[in-house]
Amino acid sequence: MAEMMIAFRQPGSLTPRLMDAWLTDAARERASALDLSRAEPADGDELFLRVRLHEHDSEAAEQELSGLLREMRLLGFCPAVIEHAR
Repeated sequence: MAEMMIAFRQPGSLTPRLMDAWLTDAARERASALDLSRAEPADGDELFLRVRLHEHDSEAAEQELSGLLREMRLLGFCPAVIEHAR
């Protein structure tokens, strides 16, 4: 199972509670292809998510990851993949 970390910032448009709710929903929607951790503090005002891609359907996992990053960008999370290990 491939694993990575995504660094991001809390968008100014979302309260911490709304951000957590959005991340929980995003994890639930993608559970068949990705496992997402809860947001964890990093340096300064950054947070990070641990993401595990299911290997039984790597193409679907890659598509779900791309969709997650796209949605995070649109909402102002400013995501960046900071570590990618297999």
